[in-house]
This record gives sequence, structure tokens and C-alpha cells, in this order.
Amino acid sequence: MKPTSTSHSDIQAGGKGSRLLQMQMAGFRVPPLRIVPPSFQLNWLHRLDLVTDYIRYFKSEEPAGNLIGKLKKSRWTDQETEQILALYREVSDDGKYPVSVRSSGLMEDLPGYSFAGQYETVLNITSGDDVSEAVRTCLISPLNERIREYIRYHHLQDVFRPWMALVIQRMVSGETSGVLFSWNVTAQKPGFVVSAGYGLGEGVVSGKVETDEWVFDENRNLINRTIASKTNRMISRSDGSVMLENVPGKEQDEPCISEIRMRTLLDEGQKLTDHFGKPQDVEFTIAGGELYLLQSRDVTRIDQNGQKVIFDNSNIVESYSGVTTPLTYTFIRPAYEQVYRQFFDLMGVRPKQIDNRRRDFATMVTWIDGRVFYNMNSWFRVLSLLPGYQFNRSAMEDMMGVRDKGNFEHIETPPSYTGLKKLTHGLPQILYLIYRLIRNIVLSQRITDRFNHLFHTIFDDLEQQSLDAYNSVDLANLYWKLEEELLKNWKAPIVTDFNAMIFHGMLKKLSEKWLPDEKKGLTNDLLVGLGNVESAEPTRLLVKMAETCREHPEIVEKLNLLDHEEVAVRYLVDPDFDPIRGMIEDYLSRFGYRCIGELKLEESTVRDNPAFLFRMIWHFLQSGTTNSGMEEQEMKKRAQAEADLKNHLGGFRRLFYRQVLNQARKHIRNREDLRFNRTRIFGKIREIFRGIGREMAANKLIDDPKDVFYLTRDELLGYTDGTSLVRDHKKLIALRKEERKLNQTQQVEDHFETRGAVMVARDQWLRREPQNTDGLRSLKGTACSPGRVKGEVIVVRSPADQIDVRGKIMVAEQTDPGWVPLFPLVSGLLVERGGLLSHSAVVGREMGIPTVVGLRYLTQILNSGDLVEMDGSTGEVTILNRKDADENKS
Repeated sequence: MKPTSTSHSDIQAGGKGSRLLQMQMAGFRVPPLRIVPPSFQLNWLHRLDLVTDYIRYFKSEEPAGNLIGKLKKSRWTDQETEQILALYREVSDDGKYPVSVRSSGLMEDLPGYSFAGQYETVLNITSGDDVSEAVRTCLISPLNERIREYIRYHHLQDVFRPWMALVIQRMVSGETSGVLFSWNVTAQKPGFVVSAGYGLGEGVVSGKVETDEWVFDENRNLINRTIASKTNRMISRSDGSVMLENVPGKEQDEPCISEIRMRTLLDEGQKLTDHFGKPQDVEFTIAGGELYLLQSRDVTRIDQNGQKVIFDNSNIVESYSGVTTPLTYTFIRPAYEQVYRQFFDLMGVRPKQIDNRRRDFATMVTWIDGRVFYNMNSWFRVLSLLPGYQFNRSAMEDMMGVRDKGNFEHIETPPSYTGLKKLTHGLPQILYLIYRLIRNIVLSQRITDRFNHLFHTIFDDLEQQSLDAYNSVDLANLYWKLEEELLKNWKAPIVTDFNAMIFHGMLKKLSEKWLPDEKKGLTNDLLVGLGNVESAEPTRLLVKMAETCREHPEIVEKLNLLDHEEVAVRYLVDPDFDPIRGMIEDYLSRFGYRCIGELKLEESTVRDNPAFLFRMIWHFLQSGTTNSGMEEQEMKKRAQAEADLKNHLGGFRRLFYRQVLNQARKHIRNREDLRFNRTRIFGKIREIFRGIGREMAANKLIDDPKDVFYLTRDELLGYTDGTSLVRDHKKLIALRKEERKLNQTQQVEDHFETRGAVMVARDQWLRREPQNTDGLRSLKGTACSPGRVKGEVIVVRSPADQIDVRGKIMVAEQTDPGWVPLFPLVSGLLVERGGLLSHSAVVGREMGIPTVVGLRYLTQILNSGDLVEMDGSTGEVTILNRKDADENKS
């Protein structure tokens, strides 16, 4: 469907402005506003002779930098300035009230084409100079790649109207703000849903404050109410920026909207629905006891039959960060299916039940704009095969690091038994599950040892062979052999994962129930220093090499003077490296498959290029890091935690708690060790696929051996057995390379919902930029490893970046084992993604590094050089100073 017409008011005021004017004229309480018409933008561009350039941008591939530069440098004429200031004076009552400037595109908020979150809004403007700059910012905002990609995706190139009106509107500093839907958007049926929190609406929309939730039926009868503990609210500061402040204790657990105000809000929501003839998405605020309506738009996706599907990559992003390739995804998707079918068989679930869920097993991992996501519907339906699974749902959510916990009630799972069937059917199933669970726990070490023996029997033999002599058919046969002998016997890793989840969840619940409030974080302290965790061993070996280098000045001199790429080649023949050459070869033999993104088959390993290894040795030399120092720090934290446990628990409780703790430690340690075996097998499969790629390149079917990663698994292996449907590999690869480039330009949410066909819901997963982060002063994430640190942050996009992290608090979107060598160099670790059992959390605890994960938008909020204080026991991060703010002041 294409937009076919635009009303006169839309042309004069844009989509958003037109709706606000209609609300105002209909008598709804809307804060005072004035419209800057799109003719203002057109005249401005015409005066600068840039109209043609502006229109051409949206139909071309040209970058916008030059055009934006000209627009930013231009000055307003006296007439343009007076036009802006006259509207500002009217709305602000001659500067008494702050105002906002909101973009209002001619095609904004149209059915099916909302352009949501694409344009700029500037808030809390308190001067004429600032409003003039805000007008410029908003008028330039269409010139960004997100808008152009949105136009291309929806095929709007021929109908897109790039013109922009602006809304200058009085700001209302509400005590409570939120969103009302006059349609139950969760259940997709008639009704009302309200989400609200204390303070400004920006806090609610950006997710910075906790919110209360109400659900009403179509007759406005209350169905469900969830009152959060609201610790923060967003307020305006005197300089026009916003900040978070604490909510007084007595107000934190009270509903933020009274019953009387709620009735008024619902009445207004119904009136808006009747006026516009469609269910509405309404932004509101309550100030001085009065309700103000800030915006109302049509609810765009009303599908009474479409299934709600939740996608989340908070945890799996550690293994598959960013955009990955078709070969990686099509290899891991059936692997997940196969491995989890084995697990449920081991847990005693009947084969028929497993087979009935085959579609869910096949869709546990999905591919969204080139990124790997969990399909949470499939996960929970699969887990529902375990009797009593609902008791462990929160533990699984912690392990997977999902952000919106408890948001899965809509997922259809087998009904619980009632009445007599509870005894005749339900109880025997639960007892049998408990038996299998206990059996697997008791036998877990035997299962693990048996798997390790099988793994090393197969893998160690392969390591002695050179795959260079294999032709593509031999390599394909080797792949199928590995899948048959190893991937189909992958029970031990998944059982260990499950046991780690169960005992860590139990430990957390016992801590919450038995320990005082100030010691509830003791769980993380007690898991510090697990000892001999395989994922930490590469770092210990690197530190050992650095310690050896300190005894040999000739090595230190060359590491200081030479490029590390050169050292990676030179060490093989340079006698000065004799003292560590054996250690390097040992590292490459044992840990050479470790790399950044090591489970992404397209990535190069340390064996391919050892330069990263020498760079890390050099960093450890500079920092003075020693293994004994790291171990001392770990043991000190653990000893204090053990003393606290002894002081607060006694008798049976301490004995039971310690048994659970020992089991948690064992299974978390085994989990990390078995994951390293997974890295090894992925490394060998990477070699197999590359080998097939070399033959295909030699036969001129592809240009580069690495191009095989743009094929699917079946397309690649089909080359060897005649089952591939591809005739022109080069053309297909070129297309997928272009798609990859496009995917890399997009930011994607880590948690989103869709209805109906997933791939038509792209608006739901494109990431929205956080707003007003300049005024943000505190963040809250998941506490993982104790310790309070104050210091300068360094934002790291990749551990391969040649930046100095020594002594700083490292900020990252996510980490994987390829990041571990950086950990001992930093004073603290803040990570945007992940949960309590994520890689960052486990290794941070093992090394005694204060760690907080699950800090949404972290890498967009903090910049290198910002000063923060973090608490790894509470998950709190306080922003003390922003580097860019100081520079602006100077």
C-alpha cells in the first residue's frame, strides 16, 4: 500500500502537527503550540540554492555530509529569525516556560509508514538562541541514512515527500507521565493498556524509569495491575537538560496514577478513539493535578489473529555479535535443534512429545537482519515439556539475560492438570522429572568425563592431520563425520548448562530469602575464584609469557620498538625470542582457535594471525600484571565472602546453602570448560569450510576462498554432492555481500516483538536512539562481580583496537572469550548486554574484576574519558563527569 493523499492541514503542519491541531480544535487539553510550516524549510533551501541537492539525496546513494555542512554553516536572515522568535515568544509566554521543537514530517505517522523515532526532537529549550538552533537541527534531521534506508525498504522513493514542518510546543513538567493505548496491544483485542512512571515522559519512553502497568477490558474494567518499585524519576534541570533523581521512599511502591485520574485518562482515550475513528496511542502527562495530552497517533498494527512473537539476543550476542554470515547461521540453527532434542531425551521426555515440538526446536535461533536472535516463544514452548518448568522460568531468564522478564504469559504451553489428574498424571510426571534431574546431577561428572574422552579421541587425532591434502569431497565427509560422532553426542555440555542454571537460580533465591538486604549480593562474591576455569587459562598463560619477557630485556625492547604484525612473523626465526617461543607455540596449539567472535565461522583466529597475542603480551608488560597478583585479589574477595556467609548463616541453613554453592561452582566451572571444547570444534569446522572454499576458488566458481561464508551450509556442501540449487555462485555471493553491508548500517534492538509474518515487521526491531542522555546521571544493571571503582571509562568496540585500557573502566557492548586478555588490565567492566551467567559475568568473577552487565544503551550513553563510579555488588553506575561537557565549558 502506498500513501495516496494528504490533507491540507497535513501539508501545512505535517503528520504530528496536524494531529495536535485537530486535538486542540476538538477541545482536548493540549499544551500551547505553534507550527513552523514546511514552506519555511523550502524557502531556506531555495535561498541557499540547495533544493535540488536536498531532493536528490533521498533518491541517490550520495553521502549527506557536504549538504549537512552547508546547512549548519548558513545563517538565518533577520526575517527568518524573527519568524522563529515570534512563535517562540507566543508559546513560551515571553520566555516564562520552556518549549520543545518537534519534527513533523509530511509523511510522518501515516498508516504503515510511521517513520517512528527517525526524526529529531529537542526538549527543554529556554532561550531564543537555543530555539533557533533547535529549528535548524530538526530541519536537517531527514538527512540521515536511517531515513533513506527506511524509504528504500518500503519502496517509497517515488512518493516520499521530504518536507518538514515543525511544532514549537510549551513543555509541561509533569509529576507523572506515560502512554495509553486504547487497544490491548499485548493480547491484540479490544481494551486499554496504560504504562506510566514518575516525572517527564522522556523517562518512560526511553526506559530510564520504572513504570506501573494497567490492563483494562473494552468496558474499562480492570483486568490486571502491576505496581513497580519506582526508584527514579526524570526531571528538568535549570539549564534545560534532564536528569534522574530518587523518588522518596514512601512514594516508590504507590501507584503513580490515582483511580480518579485513571478514570479521567480512560475517558479521554475513548473520546480520542471516537474522534479519530481508530484505536489511539496517546502520550500524556499529569501536572498540578491536570491531565495534558502530548500526542495521539493511530495504533498502526492491529492484528486480532496475528501471533505475538518475542525475540531476544541479550545472551547469544556474546557468541554471535553484530552481523554474521549465512554459513554461520545455517550451521548453528540445526545444531541447536539437534542438541536440545538430545537434552530433552536425556531428561526423560517421551520421543513423541519431542517430535510434536519439532517446529519449535527448529526455530530456537533466528536470523534478523543478519543477526542471531533467540525466538523466546519457541524456547518457552520447548521448556514447557518439562513438568514444573514454570518454577525455573526466572532462573532461565537470568541465564539468558533477557531484559523484559515475565513478559511471556501469552505463549501457549500445555495446560496444567487439575482435579484428580494432578495426582494421576501431573504428580508422576514431576516425580519422574525429579528422578531424572537428580540422576543427571549425580552422574554429571561421569557424563562430562565420558564426553571429554570422546571429544579428545576424535579431536586430538584430527589435530595431528593436515587438512590441506584433503579434496572437497573428503572435507565434506569429514564434516558429516564430526556431526555424527560429536554433535549428535553433545549431551554433556547442555546438561552442564542446565545444572548451572538450576543451582545458580537456587543460590540466588536462597540469598534473597535468608540473607539481609545489604548481603543479597553475596552470591556473586562467593563465585569469585572458581579455580582453573578454562576460559581464563589463555590469559594466565599470556601473563606468564609477559613475566618471562621481563627477565629478557632484548624481548621487551623488540616488543616496544617493532610493529606487532612484524613480531608475529619474526619470532619464528629470531633467537631473541627463544625464551618464549615454546610458550607461544604451546598457546597456539592449545588456544589458537580463540579469537574475537570465535563462534562466527567467518572470523580469523589467533593461529591465522598471532599479532593480537603479542599485543596482549606488550600490554601486560606495561601494566605490570602478574598471575600471583590476580590470584591474591580473587582469593581476598572470596575469603571475605566466606566470612560474611559464616556470620549470617548457621546450622542447617549454612550447611544447605554451602551444598548448593558447591554444586553451582562445579557446574559453572564445567560449563566454561566444555564451552572451550565447542570453540575447538568450531575451529576445525571453520578449517573444513575454508578448505572447500579453496577448491571452489581454484575452479573459478568463487573469487576468494572466504566467499564460502556467504553461502548456506547446504549450498556449500551441495557443491560436493550435487544437491546445490545454485548455478552462479559469484552472483549470489555478490548479492549477499550487498545485503551484509546494508545490515551493518542498521542498529537493531536486543529485545522486540512482532505479530504475523516476522519479516514484514522490520519497524519493530530497528533500534531507537536513546534521548536526552546528556542529563543522565545514573544507570542500573545486573551486578555480577563485587567491588566499587571510580575512574575514567574507555569504550572498546573490539579488543583488536590498538587502544590503552590499562587501569580504566572498560565499556563494551558485549564480550566473548577473545576479549579475556584485556580483563586483567582494567579496573572495572561495564557491559551493555548479558546476564548473570554470561561470559563477561563468569570471567569477571573468576578474575575478581568489578563487573556490571545488562546496561541498556551503555555504549551510546558513555564516551571514552567520562568519569564514573561503579558498584559491582549493586549494579549501580553513577556518571560523575562527562568529558565532552568539560571540553564544551572550556
